Order: sequence, then C-alpha cells, then structure tokens
Amino acid sequence: MRAGMPDGKPKRLLILGGLAIAVLAAIPLLRRLSPEDNRVRWSNMVWVPAQVNGRTEPHAALMVETELEGLRMRGLMQLDLGIDPTVVYGAVRAAGDSVTINGTIANRHFQNERFYFRPSAGAPAPATKPPLLGSIGAGFFEHRILILDFVKQRLAILGKGAVLAPALDRGIEYLPLRFQNGHVLVAAAIDGREVPNALFDTGSSMIPFFASRGRWSEWTHRQTGDSANSTIRLQSWGKEAVVVGAPVGTLCVGSACLSHPEIYCQSSRLPNLDFDKAPQLSGAFGNAIFLGRYTVIVDIPGRRFGLIHGSFDASGE
Repeated sequence: MRAGMPDGKPKRLLILGGLAIAVLAAIPLLRRLSPEDNRVRWSNMVWVPAQVNGRTEPHAALMVETELEGLRMRGLMQLDLGIDPTVVYGAVRAAGDSVTINGTIANRHFQNERFYFRPSAGAPAPATKPPLLGSIGAGFFEHRILILDFVKQRLAILGKGAVLAPALDRGIEYLPLRFQNGHVLVAAAIDGREVPNALFDTGSSMIPFFASRGRWSEWTHRQTGDSANSTIRLQSWGKEAVVVGAPVGTLCVGSACLSHPEIYCQSSRLPNLDFDKAPQLSGAFGNAIFLGRYTVIVDIPGRRFGLIHGSFDASGE
C-alpha cells in the first residue's frame, strides 16, 4: 500500500499494487492532436502475486512491458489509473523532477511524454526480473484509448488522438466517464443504489471496492471494530495499514456485477488513506469486478467507459 498526502487530501492508495488516489494537477490539454494510429496491438498483462494474510493473491499488481529509450531502461511498469502522472522509481533524480522521453509501453511507441521521478518506497516489487521501473498514470491516457481484455489477459493502447475503428465499436456498452483532476470517474451501484464518482483504479485487483468509513458503515451496516469483519494488514510507505471488509448484496459497474462481494475501508486511520477527507469521491473500484469475464475500454478522450462481456474481437467481425 502506497500513499502520499502533503495537503491532507488523499493522493495515493495502493494495496500491493492496489488502491490508489492522486490529487495532482492535470496535464494541460493539447488542443490539436494528430492520430498516431488506431491499430490494436496486443501486449500481455503481467501479473505480480503477493502474500496477504498467509495466502497468495495472484493478481496483486498489473504490470506492462516497457522500454524507456531516453533513460535506457527496460522492464515492467505498473498500470495504475489511480494516479495522474506517470512516474519512474529509483532514478538518480530528485523527487518531483521530470523528463521528456520516448519509448514503448505495451507495444505502443510514444514520443515526448513527460515522466516524473519519485522514490520507490512502498512500490510492489516483482519476485524476479525484469525490474519494476515505475507506474503509468491516467494522464498517459488523456488522449489515448486503453483496452483491457481481462478474459484473454491482454491489453492494447491506441495511438494518441486515434479513435476506435467503427467496425470495432459495435456491441459495446458505454457508461459516462468523467476525467477530473487526473481521476477516471464512473458511476457504480451497491445493492441497486447508484454510487456516483467512483474512481476506476487499475492498480487494484484484490479489493472490489474501497470506501470511506462513513459510506462503508452505511452500506455494510457494520462498524470498523466489528469482530465479524475481514481484516487485512498491509504496509503503506513503511507504516502498517489495516483495512476491514464486510459483504454487501451486489456491486455493479454497468452490467458487470459481483454477488456478495466484500467492500473495504481502512480502520488504521492513516491520513493518506482517508476517503472521508475526499468527499468528492464515493470510493474506488479495481480489476476484481472484471477479471476473467469482461473487456474494459477506457476512452478518456471520448469521456466514455466501455464494457464487453467476453473478449474483445479486434477483427471487427
């Protein structure tokens, strides 16, 4: 679990590659963009497992293969829409410094992208090589479409300014998407009640939904000290974080639903994980609701969030 909160507002939430919140300045909008191309080039999802409460969580962190040409670095980066900037860990630069470089992420070549440097403390580390280079934030996709095929465990990134080909855009269930302060916000539903402004966080796989303590108690009808709660102890930037879970009836994002999932909040009261201090966000949902069943299309330029029940057919047939 990773976090940062100099202003008292949640900026980072990661549970072993899990929940993340960033309140950072959005990248200035580019007024004119020339499409790179709209071809779907698949790249494998690389999952990093973790030990949680004595059991192995196989989908703790979602990584993608990356080559950063200007930094002469090749390895994995965490795909983390829970943060805005794209960051590089452990580089010999001061935290907060940035550099404009070229490279390739998930078979998509890019040019002149701004990457920021930050310490690697608290970042999920693969047990084997290749090394973990950093995290790809939502800002990288402000002018690109991201396709996440959780059925065939692959992903694709369309070129900057490109749109999904009409032949591929059929049969997709689209939900409205808001992109605000680097947050990808989509409406969810818990027990049939709409939960607006829920953050989609690809950094999270093991927890279906994370909420403030107040909302969590309202939805689960429990208190954080209830002995019936599930408890997970994790590290957040060198400090122990305790999160508690309890079941609800249903959790849905569009037609993608889970029955009787456990939703979570923190009971450790670390300020950097405190959703109660971010009332504009109703919570965060991650990959768990889609794993093995859905393809997700994150179309920030088009302000829409797409769902396909099954795998994505890149042939358009």
